[in-house]
Amino acid sequence: MVLLWAVVPTACQPLSRPFQPEGKTAAVAGHLEPGPRAGLIVSNRGVLPDRSLHRLSELLAASLRDCNIAATTSIEDRARYQLQGNVELEDGPFAAPEDALTVVIQWKLLDPQGDVAGSVIQEEAVSAMAWRNFDDAIMMPIVGRATPRIERLLDGYGDTSIPPQPLEAVVVYRVDGAPGDGATTLLERMQRALKMRQIPVANSITEDTYVVLGAVHIDDDPTGKQQVVQIDWTVIRPDGRRVGSIRQQNSVDAGRLDGAWGTIATAVAYGGADGIVSLLKAIGVDWPNAAANR
Repeated sequence: MVLLWAVVPTACQPLSRPFQPEGKTAAVAGHLEPGPRAGLIVSNRGVLPDRSLHRLSELLAASLRDCNIAATTSIEDRARYQLQGNVELEDGPFAAPEDALTVVIQWKLLDPQGDVAGSVIQEEAVSAMAWRNFDDAIMMPIVGRATPRIERLLDGYGDTSIPPQPLEAVVVYRVDGAPGDGATTLLERMQRALKMRQIPVANSITEDTYVVLGAVHIDDDPTGKQQVVQIDWTVIRPDGRRVGSIRQQNSVDAGRLDGAWGTIATAVAYGGADGIVSLLKAIGVDWPNAAANR
């Protein structure tokens, strides 16, 4: 049986789960802290009425949660980062109803110490009438355009570009949720697949290693005869910022993976390694002989 494991980059989709409650990702020497995705307080201030500012925060937090970012508008001890929006109006508020106004929102990310970790500016054109009736119908498109910008901001890409860190080595740290021998076999096969692509692989985490985390999720299909296997690989930079994630998915006979994964683990690892290479290249990371043995 030949299994074709689809590999796709994730965007605003469930991905490897170091930031969800069921995740078992550990913090090792500070390099596996999941960062602002694991706890984010959203708030807004500016020239809108307080109720509109709060509603904008609620809608944005809900949109970010759809992207698997643990966002809230409530102040909680576990939330370590803050996203603060500042809403300003460039034009006069007394314009004619049909006039176009420019709304500027500066999104600022604050780290747990209160220092600015990044920022991004969003400009929106609205009519004077819409500004005076700033309801959900006006806010939702703004939130929709803000979400991908903020997601990139949380991953370390704000107005100031962050150069990629040199690739010293990659550590395949763990694979969670795999039945049978999947946790061990997937880790070993992924290490082998990365080495075949001339990526340096280390066995322990240091200040200079990129980290690969794997997560397996299995659901039974309605017939009970098949299972849908979803595998997510997330790459984390040495400074703890998330590079991105890829997803593989396929169906297998029910119970097929309760024991030895065998050649399935090899197929998964080889496809996943190609995706990891693409993620690293997408942020400008390169290494000698990267294309060898492909």
